[in-house]
Amino acid sequence: MSHVLGTDPPPATAVSDAGAPAEQEEQAAQPERRRSLPGWAVVGGLTLVVAAVPLAVALVALASPRWYPVMDLAETELRMRDIGTGHTPLVGMPGRIIGYGQQGNHPGPLSFYTLWPMYFVAGRSAFGLHLATIVSNVGAVAVALAIAYRRKGPLLALGMACALAVLLRGAGVTLFIEVWNPYLTILWWVVFLLAVWSVLCADLALLPVAVFAGAYCMQTHLSYAGMVPAVGLLALAALVLLAVQRRRDRAALVRLGAWSAGSAALGLLLWAPPLVEELRHRPGNFAIIRDSFSHPADRSVGLGWDALHPLLSYLDPVGLLSDFRATDLEPYRGIWPLGLAVLVGWAATAVIAWRRRADEPELARLHLVVAVTLAAGLISISRIQGPVRHYLLLWEWATAVPLAVATGWTVALLRRERRSAAPAVAALAAVMLVAAAQFGWQGAQVEVQAARETGVLARLAPPTIAALRSGDVPGGGEDGRYLVRWGDDQEGFGVAGLGLFNELDRQGFTVRAVKFFGFAVVPYRTMDVDDATATVNIVVGPDMIERWRDTPGAVEVAYADPRSDEERERYDRLHDQVVEAMLDAGLPDRVASLDRNLYFTVYDPGLPPDIAEMARPLFDMGLPAAVFVAPPEAG
Repeated sequence: MSHVLGTDPPPATAVSDAGAPAEQEEQAAQPERRRSLPGWAVVGGLTLVVAAVPLAVALVALASPRWYPVMDLAETELRMRDIGTGHTPLVGMPGRIIGYGQQGNHPGPLSFYTLWPMYFVAGRSAFGLHLATIVSNVGAVAVALAIAYRRKGPLLALGMACALAVLLRGAGVTLFIEVWNPYLTILWWVVFLLAVWSVLCADLALLPVAVFAGAYCMQTHLSYAGMVPAVGLLALAALVLLAVQRRRDRAALVRLGAWSAGSAALGLLLWAPPLVEELRHRPGNFAIIRDSFSHPADRSVGLGWDALHPLLSYLDPVGLLSDFRATDLEPYRGIWPLGLAVLVGWAATAVIAWRRRADEPELARLHLVVAVTLAAGLISISRIQGPVRHYLLLWEWATAVPLAVATGWTVALLRRERRSAAPAVAALAAVMLVAAAQFGWQGAQVEVQAARETGVLARLAPPTIAALRSGDVPGGGEDGRYLVRWGDDQEGFGVAGLGLFNELDRQGFTVRAVKFFGFAVVPYRTMDVDDATATVNIVVGPDMIERWRDTPGAVEVAYADPRSDEERERYDRLHDQVVEAMLDAGLPDRVASLDRNLYFTVYDPGLPPDIAEMARPLFDMGLPAAVFVAPPEAG
């Protein structure tokens, strides 16, 4: 097993200072080596402590009550359910991508394919999404630790485990249990950087790992579209340099060619689905992405302070270790001088490592990977169109792992010349254990994203399913064709609608959406109202619900109000206060929109900050929701 993983460091081949052959030195060390743990045990043990056990705790906490995916998570499950059918996805999730007047998707479906086996084993259930995501992230941690052990043995593996534990604990457990595409890439980006570093160190066995991890990140989220090729060019340059250096060694060239050709074939296989999609459609998704960047709908950030500020802010360690979580859309506005200090400190160690590259070439190459990644990341930030969302910058927290390891490794080399490494080992182990324990505690307390909305859906879905199966409502029972609509929503977000659509599809009903939502549910799951035997209408807000109760032919099959009696009273009081504040501020138009579209009113950037802060608890408390089944012509 250790041979397969490649985790055992190679035996010494040099001559010792005393003149004894290295073979004699190795024989003398055999008793000690037999007592040490094999590489697979070190990597496995660290993986258990850092990721497997804490995330297993989270998985147990997520098992009950039953979870109903909403929003993007429901869209993801719809696509995963299509795998193996005539509608197997060839592109990734929809994104903020508009080209040729069409909605675009992230480049590829690789995340769907890799998550699908565990999802299938779990019975294609919503819980299976959590299981598949956790298995993927634990796998990424194991691969990252195996690479570290392969490079420099147990000490570097411990340092890598410490950095990963801090990342996991700081970023928060939500990022590693939810099947949202910006979250799925975080740990695989660490793997990609370490694999490229290994290729720079002439470790060709890690070339296919770099190809897979790079394709995974690049296909899953467009924010990696520029960074993966930029960092990947380092690996390509290393291969060219190896070919030049070994041009007279036929065996070495054959080995280099075999690994390169195999990795190229793997890359072609991984990119085949989106390439097929590009050939089958006009315009294809690649063309839409290209047009989106060529003719941006929003202004790009640009190479200035607006790009440099988030880069520095996400290097601020206080931000990563604070209570700030990725569930917030706005980017972390960290203490950028602290981020600058981290950047300067890393740069100083990089200079030291480069000057000592003859003694520690692998360390210098790790610093090189970090440098290229940060430079490519700055350019990537500058190309963001529209608002700079937090989820577009998560790659930088992942990049902080090799940055921290490279910095710590350099400092350790300087200290090792004068003192024992034992205190450093103890400190690393202590930090790792504390961070892992805190991460496990987070897992025990975990709550799914949009917990209020999924709780409402848990009260709407079962009675709706029962009513449709009974045949006592319009539509024709299980043989009906149902158009699911969620436009009558005073909250203005349509969260429950997409979640209910996904659940009805899981239960085997023939459900379709209006064509406007084809990007969310996949176009083949759309139809016109005239083709439906009935409509299923998810209605949110008291005014909308009363209107549907007065609609002839509509049957109310489910109702849920997430608010307690006390919260309903508080909602009414706060609503009146917000209306009064808006009128005093001369904003009567906002008063009118407050009861039409709550979300976009209270989160409107043009709303005065004091009124926005007062109003946002209205959205947090939520509004009642109901489901009406009606003949196609009703409503």
